Amino acid sequence: MDVQKAVWILNCLRGFGIQRFKVLKEELGDLSRLFLPKTLKALSADPKWGAEFVSGFEELLGSGDFEREAEQCAAQGIRMVSILDPDYPKNLASIYDPPLVLYVKGMLIPEDEAALAIVGTRHPTVYG
Repeated sequence: MDVQKAVWILNCLRGFGIQRFKVLKEELGDLSRLFLPKTLKALSADPKWGAEFVSGFEELLGSGDFEREAEQCAAQGIRMVSILDPDYPKNLASIYDPPLVLYVKGMLIPEDEAALAIVGTRHPTVYG
C-alpha cells in the first residue's frame, strides 16, 4: 500500500509526470523510501527535486486525501492501479506519457489487451 500511496501522491503533484517518475524511481529504487524523513531531506537539498517538490509531497502525505480517495473508490467498487502494479496494462505503460494511476471499475483481463479505454483529465482545456 505504501508504494501505491506514493505513486498516487506523485500523480497529484503539479508538473510531475512519467519522465520525472522514472528518474525518481531510478534514484530511489523503492518508492516507499519517500516516507523516510532522511530521504525527503536529501531530495529537498537536491536541486533536481528541491524543497517545493518535497513540501508538496509532505502536504499531500499529511492531508489524508489518499485515504479518503481509497475509501470512496472501495465503496464504489473502483480499484486504483498504479503504473507499478502488475495489473497495469502493458500496452498503456509502453506509451510515451502513460498515466501514473488508473481508476478501474470491473476487471482487467488478458483479453483486454487490445481493448479501448476512455481516459479523462484532471485539468481539462477548451482545446481538449
